[in-house]
Amino acid sequence: MKSVFFFQRLSLFLYHLVVCFVSAIGVYSFALIFLFASFTVPSSSMEPTLYTGDYILVLKWWMGARIFNVNHAIQHKAIQIYRLPGLERLRRNDIVVFNYPYPDRNDSIGFNLLKYYVKRCVGVPGDSIEIRKTHVYIRNKKSPSKYSLNQNKLQRTNRNLLSIDKSIPKSESFPNDTLIGWATNESDPLLIPYNGCHIALQHKEYILYKTIIEWESKCEFKEVDENVFALNGTIISSYTFQKNYYFMLGDNFSSSYDSRDWGLVPEEYIVGIVWGIWKSINKHTGKFRWNRFMKRVV
Repeated sequence: MKSVFFFQRLSLFLYHLVVCFVSAIGVYSFALIFLFASFTVPSSSMEPTLYTGDYILVLKWWMGARIFNVNHAIQHKAIQIYRLPGLERLRRNDIVVFNYPYPDRNDSIGFNLLKYYVKRCVGVPGDSIEIRKTHVYIRNKKSPSKYSLNQNKLQRTNRNLLSIDKSIPKSESFPNDTLIGWATNESDPLLIPYNGCHIALQHKEYILYKTIIEWESKCEFKEVDENVFALNGTIISSYTFQKNYYFMLGDNFSSSYDSRDWGLVPEEYIVGIVWGIWKSINKHTGKFRWNRFMKRVV
């Protein structure tokens, strides 16, 4: 009789243990999918805000978690990304993690589930962003000081270089077109498109927006004659964008591969906003950086 009672108690204990274990896995999975994510900073592009070896906590729920077919993404098939309702829209100067939109080539948007970048959002939909002598201007106003760039130092360096040799060619940068001739430290105003944004098409607009127009429409977009454009074989003179886009920069302005090099980030590619650093390890020594644990970043 005692043995029967013992096995009943043991069975009940094991049942509760399994329920707790399954519930814990469910809660953890729910949190990973809808609430939080953790990433390791792999490079110095966000210094001095983030250092290589920082483990950052990303809030997915702030903008709303993304829903898409993970199996199709792994197999590099076309996917449709949906976003759940969130608390806030992405704002200028937010630090974000996103899927790098150009994993295969700079003139074609793709989706790589395993390739993420962390940068600061400098331009939001509807902004006009321009770089003059290494300084960032938004709607003709200089970017806020919280966006740390060491721009004055860079400006002096560039001025010294130009005084030595004015024939130094501009470095390759978005949109990698010799006629437009932008550089990572000098560019004309770029309008960041938003859902419903309507533009008239000229050669410059064709060069700047060809990649994202083809990604949105899933059709070939080409210039068939001087200032004559065809989308999927149909002649068009203007275009209305269907998505929101963002301009991302690294805080380490002189050593960051960002929107100055490859262009704009679609809203669907943004994972979430970086809350802060929950752990930090010096990759060279393997030691913890205790002063960076649970550090909020802005």
